[in-house]
Amino acid sequence: MKGTSILKYKDYHIGDYFIITKRPISWNSRLHDNSPFDIEVPYYGKITKMFDMSDIYGIAMTDGCYGFSLDTMVDRLEIIKNKTKNRRLKLLKLG
Repeated sequence: MKGTSILKYKDYHIGDYFIITKRPISWNSRLHDNSPFDIEVPYYGKITKMFDMSDIYGIAMTDGCYGFSLDTMVDRLEIIKNKTKNRRLKLLKLG
């Protein structure tokens, strides 16, 4: 499977904090095997890796816990940038 690591997709960059506002309807296992279908929303995370496989599967993203289909979430408005770097993110990672 071909593809390339990328640093940004549209307005999202590696290192950005995000909030998933709706449960994703699709996912991408290229960067992480865990499916995000059962996550509790809102879900807070930080983009740690991105991978472009747009020729077949789209844009993959992970926060180190789950594999996401970033392009699908952006198109369906399931994700927003978290500009406040919510403290809850740290609590979720520790707990």
